[in-house]
Amino acid sequence: MLLWESLRLTAVKFPARPPPVTLTYGRAWRAGAGVLVALVVAASLAPAANLPATGISDKTSHLAGYAALALWFAPLFPRRRLPVAAGLIALGAGLEVVQPLAGDRLFEWWDMVANAAGVTIGMLLAALGCDRWMPAVDRGVARALARRDVGDAG
Repeated sequence: MLLWESLRLTAVKFPARPPPVTLTYGRAWRAGAGVLVALVVAASLAPAANLPATGISDKTSHLAGYAALALWFAPLFPRRRLPVAAGLIALGAGLEVVQPLAGDRLFEWWDMVANAAGVTIGMLLAALGCDRWMPAVDRGVARALARRDVGDAG
């Protein structure tokens, strides 16, 4: 019993859950998330010949794309980041599995690794505070539109 008490006293304290984010234009942000997912799906399943040449490596594109998805979804669902991350990783894995059915595309394990690494990096950046971009832009747009409406009324 004494051992259990000593372990309980030294337990790690986890930080409080982040507060919910109130977005004035939440529907627009969620629609943007849907558009981003649709773009990733389209790019993943399109024939390789139809994709634009970017000059960066395939794996870097995967990593950057999934990091961007994570950084978009993290402020939308601040209290559900683990399920969101799991869903984005599952999206990347699922797309990679079905790519061979889409024509000239191939299944690659390293693409799945790059996708998962991108989600992980995006969520880590969000946890470090990079998820504040969306509420800041949302507030700025709301203020700008409010000033425009006040100017139009006068």
